[in-house]
Amino acid sequence: MITFKPVWSALAISLLFTNPAGAQALDLEPFEQWQKSRPRWSADQSEVAYAAVRCGALFGVIGSRFAAADEKPESRLRGQDTIARGMMLTLFGNELAKGTGMSKAFSDRRFDSLMAAYQEKVIQNRSLHNNMFHGYIQGDFIFCNDFERLVKDVAKSVSK
Repeated sequence: MITFKPVWSALAISLLFTNPAGAQALDLEPFEQWQKSRPRWSADQSEVAYAAVRCGALFGVIGSRFAAADEKPESRLRGQDTIARGMMLTLFGNELAKGTGMSKAFSDRRFDSLMAAYQEKVIQNRSLHNNMFHGYIQGDFIFCNDFERLVKDVAKSVSK
């Protein structure tokens, strides 16, 4: 598990809670539907890059909520760990995207829009349902956990 020093933790949380560069929130298609409309997504580098960055954004939003909103030390640590996992997936996705010729500026805008969309939906879910995992956020979070495990398994097999 990766932990942050308190100053970095506060910085990461404050960055994640703000609407990055005034990014416009996207209307996201739930990952379940996204996969169905792209049956070969896992064989397409640009689609895998998108999934990684999107999962990174979701983990960042969820992690920042756990890290900032709960007074229990284990919840803060869980939040920090989720933020770190999101950062790793985002870096991975951005590297893949770079390999397809995507510019850094476009990658940054895409990440900002994904963060804004998930942040908006989580806030709405907490307000309306008192549960940030309501609706497609829960399914997306499950997909992202599974996706992250797959990425780690592939990385381990390649590094052998």
